[in-house]
Amino acid sequence: MITHGNLMYSAEVTIRCLGLSDQDVPALAFPLFHVNSLFYGVITSLVLGGTIGLLPGFSISRYWSQISEVGATWTPGITGPLMRLLLRQDKSAADRQHQLRFAVGGSFLSLEEVEAFYERFGVALQPGWSMTETVSLGTLHPRLRNSPVPSTSAIGFPTLGQEIRLVRNDGSDVEPGEPGEILYRSPSVFAGYLNDQEATRNAFTPDGWLRTGDLGRMDEFGYLSFVDRKKDMIKTRGENVAAAEVERVLNEHRGVIESAVIGVRSEDGLVGEVVEAYVVKSKDVPVDAEDLQRWTATKLADFKVPHAIHFVDALPKTPLGKIQRQQLRANRVASVSSD
Repeated sequence: MITHGNLMYSAEVTIRCLGLSDQDVPALAFPLFHVNSLFYGVITSLVLGGTIGLLPGFSISRYWSQISEVGATWTPGITGPLMRLLLRQDKSAADRQHQLRFAVGGSFLSLEEVEAFYERFGVALQPGWSMTETVSLGTLHPRLRNSPVPSTSAIGFPTLGQEIRLVRNDGSDVEPGEPGEILYRSPSVFAGYLNDQEATRNAFTPDGWLRTGDLGRMDEFGYLSFVDRKKDMIKTRGENVAAAEVERVLNEHRGVIESAVIGVRSEDGLVGEVVEAYVVKSKDVPVDAEDLQRWTATKLADFKVPHAIHFVDALPKTPLGKIQRQQLRANRVASVSSD
């Protein structure tokens, strides 16, 4: 349940933090019920009295011409796989024949590709973090200060009026650099789940902080990096492995378009789970499982290196493009059972 007050506060935060005016036009390719389009594009433009640029959907080959057609100046929705696909298109005059200045998004690939994206298209990539339940942009990288993105897991500082704490499982606050669950408090936090008082009660701590279910790390300056969803942590050899961390390393390889990592029960049952990866390969750069295992071994501890890598044509996703790791787990269990 989202209140009018939630939306107005969110719009104010978005306008001030992104430096928007009524001359700015967001390019919206997500459905209008999605947080990126509705909260940050539609409502913000209505408050400003501006214009909304509606795209019929993501077309890699026509993306820049569509951006130009609607006169877009920014977009809330560039992700790593989309960024890589745009970079792999043949260069054309349309690459710079647009007014898009920046894109707010996440799950970026390598920092080299972030820089290459800016050099080629003139579009700055600005990491941030939010949830439907937060309504507002919870964190944002300070693009307007021309600060370089420190890592592909970076999500920035808390935005105006947003309070963030990181806590351990027992509810105690973590130390700088230690991973913990992101707790969130703001005037923009949603009013609860419709007709579900129990779910609403469980979503908050007794003192009113929203339990996000996301894990992050915060440095001594208050800068936040995303680790993973709590439910996607893999337990192996007594260690915690963030599926998102392994995916980021895999996705940095130029032979990988995107990947998804899950935990699979080890055959001997002695180490708990092992790391298993599903990868969509690039057609341009030959790569096999051993190549990717060697690649990850140079960047991750050995217990984080995928035990097995499966190549697939596509990853299961929601209609909004989020990878369904649970579907991968279910498909694997069904496959093993049929064997």
